[in-house]
Amino acid sequence: MIATPKQAAIFWKIVGCSLIALGLLGSTSLVLKEYRLALCGEHATGVVTKVETITTSTSSKWITRGGQKIAIPRGGDLTFMQIAFTTQAGKQMEVETLATFHTEAAVGASHPLIYLPSKPELAKIYSAKQLWLPMIVGTLFSIGCLWLGVWRVMRQPASAKEPALMGTLPRSEPQPQASTPVVIPSLRELYHRDFTFGRALKTIVGGLVGVLGIHWATRPVPGVVIEDSPDRAAMPYIMIAAAIAALIAIVVAVLRHRTLCRTLQTGLLLKGVVEAADAYERRTDDQTDLDYTRTYSRSYVITVGYVFQGETYHQRIRLPLSPSTYGAMQGKEVDLVLLPESPSKPLVREVYLGKF
Repeated sequence: MIATPKQAAIFWKIVGCSLIALGLLGSTSLVLKEYRLALCGEHATGVVTKVETITTSTSSKWITRGGQKIAIPRGGDLTFMQIAFTTQAGKQMEVETLATFHTEAAVGASHPLIYLPSKPELAKIYSAKQLWLPMIVGTLFSIGCLWLGVWRVMRQPASAKEPALMGTLPRSEPQPQASTPVVIPSLRELYHRDFTFGRALKTIVGGLVGVLGIHWATRPVPGVVIEDSPDRAAMPYIMIAAAIAALIAIVVAVLRHRTLCRTLQTGLLLKGVVEAADAYERRTDDQTDLDYTRTYSRSYVITVGYVFQGETYHQRIRLPLSPSTYGAMQGKEVDLVLLPESPSKPLVREVYLGKF
């Protein structure tokens, strides 16, 4: 059975959504468990009290050596260790953990541990092989699933990339952009020119700074007893919220950057008419005991009218600078770029590809 293009597109959309769900599930698990343990855990030293080796499979492979058949086990071995330690609160604990990446597993061996004060029974060996390496692998896997999922969801079928150019504007028809490759603005330029992309980057930086700042401020200090308080107890949850916000912002930034690149490189160019140009001013008063300051900020919004495929659109577009910077004065024509599948989301070409 051969699938039609529409069925294939639906199938790949489902695959993409499944990968995104898998990536979000893995990221959430990492943030709630491994990241929280690594950033908020307390340290202790444990001693191995028991070692147990389990063979994962009993099947054997028979080979002939010197005229005799010899059985060679196919399965591998898993080594579990029971480690006893004392928490900083003086509680005796014993945990069972898997020795991975050739971690020394011998009775009497000492290993540094890390645990959450609320769940010391889930302590792990604090080492690159036992904690950081699995966490890095899980992070790369989650990011890979998110990236592939977003790419599959955003990818358009071949039939959608060559739409019929229908409808006309009062003065021009939609046209493909020139064959000369379009130079995509740098990340720094997009940060200043595109509000969605800029907010996403701010959220990423703010979330990461919040996680690292709270971890640094709440880290245990040897010889100093810190009393528990509601604010201190809430810090791990604030860190988790900041990490999740940064993760979501990363996805938004990737999606927005991909959309901007597709629109600027493969979108259709058409003329629009600026029907209105509005400027909004906001005043902020900052008063202290010694000084009083008043600052003003302005935001600019234009209303653009255009016709695409026989339908008239009137869209409000926010500009990073004044309309005169881009020649988008009221009553003037302005170059727009849009994707055929998203005719209600045009970009002002001069904003992204102009000098400012």
